[in-house]
Parts: sequence; structure tokens; C-alpha cells
Amino acid sequence: MLVELRDVVAYYRSPGRAPTKALDKAEIAISGGEIVGLLGDNGAGKTTLMRVMLGLMHAELGYVSVLGLNPAQNRHKLLKQCGAVIDGQRELPPRWTPLDLLRFVGTSYGLTDRAIRERTDDLLERFGLIEVKNNVINSFSRGMKQKLSLILALMHNPKLLVLDEPTIGLDVGATRELLEHIRSAALSGCAVLISSHQLSVVEQIADKIAVIHKGRTVFQDSPEALVRHVGRGTVKLEFAELTACFVGALPSVVHVTGNQVALPLDVEILAVVFGLAQRCNMKLVNIDRPVDFENAYLTLLEERSKDHVHIP
Repeated sequence: MLVELRDVVAYYRSPGRAPTKALDKAEIAISGGEIVGLLGDNGAGKTTLMRVMLGLMHAELGYVSVLGLNPAQNRHKLLKQCGAVIDGQRELPPRWTPLDLLRFVGTSYGLTDRAIRERTDDLLERFGLIEVKNNVINSFSRGMKQKLSLILALMHNPKLLVLDEPTIGLDVGATRELLEHIRSAALSGCAVLISSHQLSVVEQIADKIAVIHKGRTVFQDSPEALVRHVGRGTVKLEFAELTACFVGALPSVVHVTGNQVALPLDVEILAVVFGLAQRCNMKLVNIDRPVDFENAYLTLLEERSKDHVHIP
């Protein structure tokens, strides 16, 4: 496991104000080659979690191990092995060229001149920016700047990529292209954490998701597991009316409410229920399909909000 955080508690501190708890027993785990999507509302603690992971903010309590290091004690050593895009296109120097910027970044990571040249040419070629390597960044589109930000993060072959909203503002084509580059990095063994409010992006690319709510990790598993968890793996069938013949023969795992039956999303059980409906001359009027990823995520947050989780 390249990244492991368990029971992490962290506070924001401002002069003259009482500390505010930003993380409350948060946890996350990322293996090499794995892409984890970090989800949560604004203020849920996503940015804090990333800052703790990179050693930019200290945890008060909990276990934090990133690439075998304690980030709070080894921040500089850790950052040399990590790449990050935190709304990166705003941070790019507008009057520099990609070539100048990549040389500067490569030198800061201690790469040799030869390694910088080879890595620069390879990345610019892969990302389709080789023809504009001597153009000033101020002339670039947002998509080009986003790609350049990712190139900077990949320049030193990092073991961990931390990406905050890397596709925001991009069109469908540019988003698809950027996600392919992120997948390529993961295939090389890099661990990837991607935070985004674009649920479709996370669903497309993440092997696993971690949902943060009020500073606490409330779910950590695959996107498909979230759908099963929230949807309870059920499908609902609504009939014009239910007959005694039909209801009396239903398997015990099927629940009846009004003219609707809820049953496990299982091929054999579905076949039994549809067979019964046909024999009893039942008229099917509606099928509620299993919940999709977006609705599963929103339902999870709604359920957690009703729990009234309080962070003192």
C-alpha cells in the first residue's frame, strides 16, 4: 500500500480563533497502479486530506504513511516523489514557454540535462504539445494549460499523483484525452488520487472512491459497490394490481408495498417473479431500475446528513 491514512484528525488554526476540526477520523488507502476518486461536498475535508497526505498540513491524531514516509517529518523528501495538480493552470507563469518551464522543474528535481531533454520531448510529444514548446504559455487554451500542468507533475516519474479538479473547464474531447494520460500513469505503477465534483469523470476513471462527509470518510470501495450499497441491490416492479395468487406464491426475499414488489437484483429471482406474474395474468406498469452512480452518491450524502454527524 503506497498511501494509507487511518483515523486522521486535523484542525485548521487561525490567530485569535478557536481551532476548527477539518478531519475527523478520516481514512484512505491507495495501492500502486490504483486510481482513487475523492468525493465530497465543498468544505467536506477533501483539500485538507490532500494537504495532510503531502505533508503541507499536520495531522493531530491518526496514522499517516505515504510512500513509506511520515509526511509531517519528511515533507521535502516526499514531495520529490510526488506530482500534484492543484488547479494547476492558474499557477503557470504566463510569459514562460513549456520548454523553459520543464527545464526549470527538471533541474529543481535534480534531473540531469540529458534526462530533462529526453523527458521533456517524450511528454510534450505524448500530450500533443511538442509543436508549441517554444510558445508563451499565455497564448495557450485552458485545455493546453491543463495538459501542461499534468506534464509538470509527471516530469520526474512520480510514485504518487494528487490531482485536484484536473478536468474542470475542459470540453468532452479534452477531458477524455486527459483521463487517458492519467490512466497511462497508473498503468506504469503510479498511485493516483483525483478529487473532482464531476461525478461522471470519477465514475469513468476511478478503480475505487473515497467519500468524505464532514471530515469523515463515510465510504471507501469501488463505484459499483457504492451503487450496490445504496441501492441495496434491489429492483422494484409496479403492477396495476396485485392478486392473492401472485402474492401468496412470491419468494420470501420479495417485499410487497401497495402494488409494488421489491426484490433482489438476481437473475433467478427475477425469472421466478416474472413467471408468476405471467401465470397470474398480472399487468406490469413500471420498473424502477437500479440506482445509478450519481444518485447513489447523492443518496449516501443525504443519508449521512440525516445522521447529524457533529464535529466538535
